[in-house]
Amino acid sequence: MPLWVIAHTPTTFSNEEKKELAQAITTLYTKVGIPAFYVNVQFFEMASTNMYIGGETPEKFAGIAIHHIARAFDNDVSKTKFLDKVDSILTPRLKPKNMNWEYFIQQAPGDTWRMNGIVPPQAGSELEREWLRRNKPVEEGHL
Repeated sequence: MPLWVIAHTPTTFSNEEKKELAQAITTLYTKVGIPAFYVNVQFFEMASTNMYIGGETPEKFAGIAIHHIARAFDNDVSKTKFLDKVDSILTPRLKPKNMNWEYFIQQAPGDTWRMNGIVPPQAGSELEREWLRRNKPVEEGHL
């Protein structure tokens, strides 16, 4: 449901750094009751010749597309709080590398989302709590 696509210049992240960042991102969502298996973090290392900013190849850069499906910000306060949390994850990891980064969040309606061909349950529902407990999608008739 949240999908983070991180396109970055070569050698930006070690495998250990990728794992630690993915875990921090997952925790951001699980703290508010979203099942961990909903969170997808994908890293794409791009050769400098395949990435251009202002018509030039960047030395160190990460472009991050954050896709939220089925859940949207209720108001500007919740949006700002979330952006601040994202910054608290990214800034201490990327700024010491003397690199540039940018991100955006795209929100999509829930009726365009499926997991294993199953319509995900309503947020906060009993079925979603079961998905959370099992950490995987479960069809309603197979509980």
